Amino acid sequence: MRLHDTAIHTALAALLVASSALTSPAVVAEVIDPGVRQAGTDNGPPPPLAGLTADELAFFQDGLARFSAVKMVRSPTGDNSGLGPRFNSNACASCHIQPFVGGSSPFVNPLPAVAHADGATNAVPWFIVTNGPIREARFVSDGGVHDLFVVTNRSDAAGCQIAQPSFAPAGNGFTGQGGNPNIVYRIPTPLLGAGLIEAIPDSAILANARADAFTKRLFGVSGHPNRSGNDGTITRFGWKAQNKSLLLFSAEAYNVEMGISNLIFPQERDETPACQGLGNLTPNDTATFGALTPPNSAVLSDMEGFVDFMRMLGPSRLNMARPCSRRWAAACVTRRCSPPARQSRTVMKIRRASPCRTSRRGCSRICSSITWARHWWTGLRRGARGRTNSVRPRCGASGSACSSCTTAGPAT
Repeated sequence: MRLHDTAIHTALAALLVASSALTSPAVVAEVIDPGVRQAGTDNGPPPPLAGLTADELAFFQDGLARFSAVKMVRSPTGDNSGLGPRFNSNACASCHIQPFVGGSSPFVNPLPAVAHADGATNAVPWFIVTNGPIREARFVSDGGVHDLFVVTNRSDAAGCQIAQPSFAPAGNGFTGQGGNPNIVYRIPTPLLGAGLIEAIPDSAILANARADAFTKRLFGVSGHPNRSGNDGTITRFGWKAQNKSLLLFSAEAYNVEMGISNLIFPQERDETPACQGLGNLTPNDTATFGALTPPNSAVLSDMEGFVDFMRMLGPSRLNMARPCSRRWAAACVTRRCSPPARQSRTVMKIRRASPCRTSRRGCSRICSSITWARHWWTGLRRGARGRTNSVRPRCGASGSACSSCTTAGPAT
């Protein structure tokens, strides 16, 4: 047991030294968070999964239209929209829009405009700013989501006079730091490839959790799957992966984020009579039984249409325009810390070809530490107790981590 603990502590120390390379001025000087990335393909049509039939594509497009529609308390056509009384936004796509519909929080936050749509007199919460992310507010005191806005004074909600929650005191609106300690945030979850996630067998999730156990322990990665209280299977969508399926996820979001009751959550979260929309029925979103003519999708409720869109939405794709992290990984990890001459050429090529400005010294320190930790653990497993020098890579040797070893193993 002592031998095992020593190995863990030694490997952790080596990896901590490796991480220190990332904090040196040569490496960190240009490391910044650029915020939401933008590309020429932004705002294009969301990609469906490959291989869909014509019928499946028709249902995908119907779901996309519903997902993008702006909802009202009571629409002029009397379609029982049912927005509010309390809500975070008036369309699914307003929060899931980057880099296209089905994504996440956009470059320009739409919520300040939503706050005043149709004559509403909402105050914009301090943590919602134009150049900041969309944030959902959850109160620590009760664990619940407290919607940002109300339908008070909207033109389609005459007579409604309910008040917004208090989010004071204010802090830094851009970072969300400071201010009311009772508030925790969540930004919109990207939905790209959600249908593929829904289809993963529980056994595959458990097998992935068991894989590479030693490496995960080194980096402090641990956890357990959340499970359904109904059938005991693994859940996978929502704030704490509490929702089993996309249908449940869709229905919960429709009620919590937009205040629209539906067949799975049939009651309003706020039942103030004057704020329901004159003539609206409960639940607001139901199957349209009178839609007996094509398209066939017209009979579906909105929450079912959302699911068709999410389930057939294609997965995210690698941004080939930003190669920094890939090149860094190729130079320092996946090449398994190549011999000094080749590593030098690789790192210098990175510096010329990209704005990464990777330091050769930093790369060497990371490689040496990772390689040393690997050899240390291998030696211990072979019974080389106390013979650190026999398993440590020699400086400058073929296959060693660096040309001037900057990390040494601890004395035994």
